[in-house]
Amino acid sequence: MEENPEIPQVGDKTRNYENLSDPGNGVTHGKDGDWVVTRVQQFFASDTEERIVVCYCSYQPVTSDWEVLQQSESVNQMLATVE
Repeated sequence: MEENPEIPQVGDKTRNYENLSDPGNGVTHGKDGDWVVTRVQQFFASDTEERIVVCYCSYQPVTSDWEVLQQSESVNQMLATVE
């Protein structure tokens, strides 16, 4: 089976995202989370190209610092340019 970069791989960590200066209003910072992918299973249907991906994770707490994310256009700005 071919590896797909869009599907989590064993060893991948989850990420946490927050807006540290204005909680609940967008995202400005990210950091590694406490969950690590330990197993990935994919289920395919015979009559479609769609699939279901199930990731099994283990809790492995880490101490990580918040990192400032690069800002780009907001979703509203991106949608306005499409219309």
